[in-house]
Amino acid sequence: MQYAVVIDGVVDNLIMAPEGFSIDGADLVALDEDARVRSGDVYQDGEFRAVETE
Repeated sequence: MQYAVVIDGVVDNLIMAPEGFSIDGADLVALDEDARVRSGDVYQDGEFRAVETE
């Protein structure tokens, strides 16, 4: 299963891990196969938001 590793409300990394896997100090948010999430995106209120860059 693919997860977003969220630390302090920001996606730190994307990983593949078995169900029940955990990382101390991080929230793992399960992703759908078609999710468009990148490191640095904000996770708030159950939704991902891309951070605008110039």
